[in-house]
Amino acid sequence: GSMNWNLHLVQQRIRLTKNNDLHLLYGLSLEFNKYLFENDFTIQKEQSEVTFVDNPTVDFKRNNLNVTYAMVPLMFRYNAKLGKSKNVTLRLAAGGYAGLRIASRLRQDSDEFGKQKIRDDYNLNNVRYGLAFRAGVNLIDFYVHYGLSEVFKSSENGGYELQPLNIGISIIPF
Repeated sequence: GSMNWNLHLVQQRIRLTKNNDLHLLYGLSLEFNKYLFENDFTIQKEQSEVTFVDNPTVDFKRNNLNVTYAMVPLMFRYNAKLGKSKNVTLRLAAGGYAGLRIASRLRQDSDEFGKQKIRDDYNLNNVRYGLAFRAGVNLIDFYVHYGLSEVFKSSENGGYELQPLNIGISIIPF
């Protein structure tokens, strides 16, 4: 049930070959991550390490951690015209990304406590980086982002060692 989406604010490319088939892509985007918690576990704020508490008497209608990053992608992209009419373009891209955490908050909704939005750093890594791969045709791209940095700070992770993996579809390719 967890999800992520990106809002690309700036996207640029530099042509690396004369025939326009290889580019260096870069830009700036906002990445929004929503981590849904199973059962009635909740992450605690202002702790020296990542701490989850089980609330079996609370029935959460919503219980998720939202994290926003400012991201900078850097990728090499190859374009190939397909078919006799050359109206179909295949794109393959590989590279990396890096970003800074700019916000994080826990959103909960229950009959017991009502609606809550609790801001904290939750011992999340302030820096995020990883590998990015894309493949697409015309207006649709498929992407995979694999985080090389852990979600939580390694010195404060409380034993929760998590690498983010995002897989999805981009409707307007860059």
